[in-house]
Amino acid sequence: MIDHKNTAQSQKSMQVEELKQLYDQDFVLWIERTTEQIRRGEIKNLEWEHLLTEIEDLGREQRNQVESYLIQTVKHLLMYQYWLTEKAERGTSELEGR
Repeated sequence: MIDHKNTAQSQKSMQVEELKQLYDQDFVLWIERTTEQIRRGEIKNLEWEHLLTEIEDLGREQRNQVESYLIQTVKHLLMYQYWLTEKAERGTSELEGR
């Protein structure tokens, strides 16, 4: 008699192990297979370790990008403020004949 439950569990373990290897060998294919599994609702067979790492990294990357944009915006605003100040001072000195 075949134990279908153990066979299914064994196949699941094999799929997860194959996905772990695929992550190191072909990242793009790993992403394609993982997203396809999610679309089909096959979350039990997902390779969670690398998936969670990628989600966390994506969140960090997004935060870093926002921080970088904010720093650039502040720099540009400071440069603009400096330019306005210099322009105003030059205009005043020209009017006074300096």
